[in-house]
Amino acid sequence: MNSPGAPVFRLGHPIRNYGVGRVIRSEHPDVKIGQTLYGFYRTSAHLQGESIFLSGATGGVGQLVVQLAKNHGLRVLACAGSEKGVKFLEQELQVDQALNYRMADVSKELRKFKPVNMYFDNVGGVMFDAVLEEIEMRGRIVCCGTISQQNSSDPYGIKNLRLVASKRLKLQGCIVQDFVAKWDEAFTPKCCASSLAASSSMLHGENFGKAVIKISDD
Repeated sequence: MNSPGAPVFRLGHPIRNYGVGRVIRSEHPDVKIGQTLYGFYRTSAHLQGESIFLSGATGGVGQLVVQLAKNHGLRVLACAGSEKGVKFLEQELQVDQALNYRMADVSKELRKFKPVNMYFDNVGGVMFDAVLEEIEMRGRIVCCGTISQQNSSDPYGIKNLRLVASKRLKLQGCIVQDFVAKWDEAFTPKCCASSLAASSSMLHGENFGKAVIKISDD
């Protein structure tokens, strides 16, 4: 997979990613043994009481946005790809409403939830078109991902782009590298008890959110 926001993984080279760890061996003069190293919101203006729709809401980005939205007094309609995901969003993240896009009519659910003032898009494609039809005048859309179109040989062509003008919508692209200056203050590791169990869970699609493995307590 290639993307303008992230370099391609190359065999035999380090994988570019972010985490927290304590150095146990070093061959670099600037990195000392025992040293802790680590690396790795404001895109959409909002008003308390407004409503936001999120696609890909059970992923790492989606879960974070759900919690930020709830903390800032927004009504949240969140989308998942399974009934298990819907249950998680309703019971654990306390969204106002959740839907399974594989079983529900997204356009109908958006109309029932109205008004929808904001959309945080992680999937693109047909769902993006549906939102353009249902979002309110002067709505705001944050485009963070297009996973439904990833590696597609025939990407879906947006049909309702005219509504961006007629509804005076604002579209803003969002990628994590735009917030490099805030990584140090924002990154918080979430530890897993077993790296093998965590890796297996992730590879089988059983995890919710970002899988982070704690290597050692030492």
